[in-house]
Amino acid sequence: MPRRRSMKIQEKLKDVVLTTFNVKRAFGFVWKSSRGWTIANLVLLFIQGMLPVVTLYLLKVLVDTVAEGTVAAGPEAMSGKVLIVLTAVGMAALLTGISRTLGLVVNKEQSRRVVDHMHDVIQKKATAVDLEYYENSAYQDTLHRAQEEAVYRPGVIVNSLAALFRNGISLIGVGWLLFSFKPQVLLLLVAAMLPPLFIRILFSEREYLLERRYTSRERRAAYYHFMLVGREFAKEIRMFGLGPTFIRRFQALRKELRKIRLALDLRTAKYGAASHVFSTVLVFGAYFWVARDALVGRISLGAFVMFYQAFQRGQSFLQAVLENAAKLYENNLFLTNLYEFLDIKSRIAAEKNILHTKQVEDQHAAIAFENLWFTYPGTDKEILRGVNLRLHHGEVAALVGLNGAGKTTLVKLLCRLYDPDKGSVFLDGTNIRGMEPEELRKKLGVIFQDYAHYNLTVRDNIWFGNVDYSEISPDIENAARKAGIHEEIEKLAEGYNEVLGRFFDKGSELSIGQWQKIALARAFFRDAPVVVLDEPTSSMDPRAEFELFSGFRDILDGRTALLISHRMSTVRMADRIFVLNSGRIVESGTHEELLSEGGIYAELFETQARNYQEREVV
Repeated sequence: MPRRRSMKIQEKLKDVVLTTFNVKRAFGFVWKSSRGWTIANLVLLFIQGMLPVVTLYLLKVLVDTVAEGTVAAGPEAMSGKVLIVLTAVGMAALLTGISRTLGLVVNKEQSRRVVDHMHDVIQKKATAVDLEYYENSAYQDTLHRAQEEAVYRPGVIVNSLAALFRNGISLIGVGWLLFSFKPQVLLLLVAAMLPPLFIRILFSEREYLLERRYTSRERRAAYYHFMLVGREFAKEIRMFGLGPTFIRRFQALRKELRKIRLALDLRTAKYGAASHVFSTVLVFGAYFWVARDALVGRISLGAFVMFYQAFQRGQSFLQAVLENAAKLYENNLFLTNLYEFLDIKSRIAAEKNILHTKQVEDQHAAIAFENLWFTYPGTDKEILRGVNLRLHHGEVAALVGLNGAGKTTLVKLLCRLYDPDKGSVFLDGTNIRGMEPEELRKKLGVIFQDYAHYNLTVRDNIWFGNVDYSEISPDIENAARKAGIHEEIEKLAEGYNEVLGRFFDKGSELSIGQWQKIALARAFFRDAPVVVLDEPTSSMDPRAEFELFSGFRDILDGRTALLISHRMSTVRMADRIFVLNSGRIVESGTHEELLSEGGIYAELFETQARNYQEREVV
């Protein structure tokens, strides 16, 4: 038992240290986002904290002055003194109103700045973490919790600290007044507030643990809602009648979560009510004690009024202090979600010891994959199994294979979105693990199979390929011409300033093939020495595909290119074709050489050619 009690004490001390550290870190966010507003807030809080104490003392002086005038000196003699005291009370009230009005303005602006700063912090972290986290459900839970809490929790913590500071100053002043008259009553006041504080802290921790436990269900419910209201799923939901099914599943999850939370709320209410009964008994005991002293003449009428008011306000101030202390603890627990997200470490970074020590022997290779082995984190299936492949400067190479062969994975390793389990990737003879990821990616113009649709202007959609260039660069239009989309853009009402998609008002929706050309233009605008195109024409019609690749070498202008495609009409123009099967390069050569070998490539080509012939007959 003593050992268990000692461990509990150690855990509580650890919680106190962690709370202090997290609060300090949260205040750091606030200070960084709004230093001047924070200072202004502190000054106003100090004024607001002192004024209630001043008002209480002035109330005592006023009552005693009036009582003295009615008993001894007479109204005429004391009217001047009463007027002075009333003026002081009025000034205190006026200052209270002004400080609260200013405080509201300061607090709102500070909160807005904190919210914007936290958006900035989360956005920068989300764009910096390794890609593997986005393909990990545990990370998605962490991100969901961070997004739910991070934007407003630091501001809430600041407000709690502010209220703690303001009410703490008032409480110290009121406590001094109470202690100067009757110290025992101050102890009763403190004792009355402790049970509710304990209950609040206890159930705040339980609420936090509950939220962590059911994050995955929250996300699942949110996903059903996203599908029901999102444009991406609208057509299939209507075609397959999925609306009622998704609504039913969403409601079932929400009902389960409501039931769990209600059970916790009822337990909190039960113990909270019991603690308030105890507190009320102590409070009214203190009132009786003070009233009896006034009746027997131990204190003056002014002292009684001040004492009564001070006790009431002291109770309110202490309750506010304890309430905000509990909120601080509660919000600290939830801020742990944010810090868990912010403390994620990225593994993709330049490894300086590799830069000059590991270089590929063939310095003429623009790209070299050497003995690459790779398994996606959290899975057991080997996607790549000893891949060896080299592309020379200015060469146009193609990579083909069945779905799941590992083609896109190879591109991800080249872009260093992942690192291989074994083996190395070289660019211009240098191991890419020795390069800064940002510098490496500037050398690559890539269009992924699942390219992005930016619901912004056409110009933005292309310019995003290289934001180091001017937004009005003429190369934007040149890139569009290379991708065969310039003439179609010119037909839009606003041309390159036309907003694409339906996310915003007056946006123009493009066909899938047109979106693909926009993505191609983005890759061409990159103006990188290596171009990697993953299924670049999968959504284009045969004519558009022919027009693009008939001048493809002129577009490349001596740059190295790697094409990934299921369309044999696309890959046959490559200098060399590599066939990836079950994670290995099993064939390589020109189109004619691979056909003559009669292997996997020849089989794929003949199957596709036969399908085209059958379509023509039909």
